[in-house]
Amino acid sequence: MIRTGVCLLEIFLFLVLGLPVLLVLWIYKMIDPKRAAELGQRYGGWILGVITKTALGNHKLTVLGLENIPRDEGVLFIGNHRSYFDIICSYPILPVQTGFLAKDGLYRVPSLRRWMQLLNCQFLDRKDIRKGMETIKTCTELVKNGTSIWVFPEGSRTKDPDRTAMRPFHEGSFKIAERANAYIVPVAIYGADDVLENHFPAVHPSDVTIAFGKPFRASELPPEMKKKTGVYTAERIRAMLREEEQRRA
Repeated sequence: MIRTGVCLLEIFLFLVLGLPVLLVLWIYKMIDPKRAAELGQRYGGWILGVITKTALGNHKLTVLGLENIPRDEGVLFIGNHRSYFDIICSYPILPVQTGFLAKDGLYRVPSLRRWMQLLNCQFLDRKDIRKGMETIKTCTELVKNGTSIWVFPEGSRTKDPDRTAMRPFHEGSFKIAERANAYIVPVAIYGADDVLENHFPAVHPSDVTIAFGKPFRASELPPEMKKKTGVYTAERIRAMLREEEQRRA
């Protein structure tokens, strides 16, 4: 439980002692929004990297396929979702400016909301179709302008004991890439749930692997898959999860 306490303390210090940094970056955002987001991601990524190291202890974070991420345009990252730790361990390694499409419940946490807004994260209200469509439209414009968006299209965390299992992907999430004609980068996260959810409320050190697959555009898919981009992407991610499972066997 000591490790859990240290992680919580690091999160608290980030949200409270980081307020002066947040204020400066919000002021800078009025001058150069893109640069402010980049600096915010660098600072936030550093903090989340510290939390990741604390949580993992002597275990490893293995990152595969970073070379698959396009660096000169916005992309849509699509990942499987089994743990709140998914975001914590993934964000520090991203080489491009990225915002997350998040649940609107996080909007109610004031300091966290301001950090997320600075980093171009968007909040999705699943109960209001009109607002949801506006959020997808905003994400599309961000991607067109060079900011990448990360989506967990399952909608909520998967609790199936089979680590290669996923909930059905919501096809609406893929409208962002389709309308922006942007690359989709499938991301497989393996082992993050063993750090947190499987031992909640304790933080349990464990190996985590994050694999970035080869990017593709929805427009390049075979005709029979153009309206099933989510199904196609899920299969790509499932294949990477199975590869990791076999590697650990």
